[in-house]
Amino acid sequence: IWDTGEMNIKVISKLNKPIKYITKQMSDVAKYGHASKYPNVNPDVIEHFTPFRRLSKKPATLSDFKFFIKRFEKESPREIPDIWATMSEKSKIDFIVKNRYEKLLSNKIMNEIKSSKVEKSFILSVDGKIKYYGTLNSSTHCKMPNYLSKNSITIHNHPKQTTPNSFWNRSELWEVNKNNRPFSSTDLVNNIERGTKKAYVVDANGGKYEFIPQKLFTNKPNLEDYCSKLSDDLHEITINAYNSSNSIEKFLKKCYQDYIHRIQKDGHHFRILNFFTDSFNHF
Repeated sequence: IWDTGEMNIKVISKLNKPIKYITKQMSDVAKYGHASKYPNVNPDVIEHFTPFRRLSKKPATLSDFKFFIKRFEKESPREIPDIWATMSEKSKIDFIVKNRYEKLLSNKIMNEIKSSKVEKSFILSVDGKIKYYGTLNSSTHCKMPNYLSKNSITIHNHPKQTTPNSFWNRSELWEVNKNNRPFSSTDLVNNIERGTKKAYVVDANGGKYEFIPQKLFTNKPNLEDYCSKLSDDLHEITINAYNSSNSIEKFLKKCYQDYIHRIQKDGHHFRILNFFTDSFNHF
């Protein structure tokens, strides 16, 4: 595992000329998170949630720009920015390194908050800087600031519920906590409306989910109309699922399955993350 220690940087620098650029990226990545100008992000948050930085077990991979870029294009097509074709090799490598760092940081955060008894929320920049951290009682949704969330990554968890509320009585909470609870209808609509680049959620059982909104509109009124219609559709799905189910378990499963089917119909991307083993460990 390569880290940012002085010895490893010297070793990598001796390999060949192209690797020197990767050395610079390693140094840049190591600086992420040591200071923040964003609200609620104090040094303790940075220290606790910033992961150990690593790039690759195979230095040969890092020395071959074309192979490195081609593999990223194959494994992460949804991560490729619109201007990719016009970017230089060095710019693409810079993007890939920061993209992988963002995934490491997101995974670290999700592992940390999956057993939290309260709801916690984060906003990250696309290159892995923590821009916002907040926490609220699990009965209340975390209010992420809209001015920070545009083109950013959001992360929050759905804790187990222990207190009866207007939705569930005490006998129903066991079923609610037992069944997976990925993105709620509010989560889905808010992330589209905010212009979120990507959103992660951790359910009450520690399951991880990824949602990438499709860029549908650049015109704000059209976007608002779309989100209003989508919100109505998801509300109707909730009502129909409730009326057609004879148990809380069946209601929850049908509700969330139909949510996902509805958003995928419009080109939005949703998937269950298997502890980031599918592609993130390839880096």
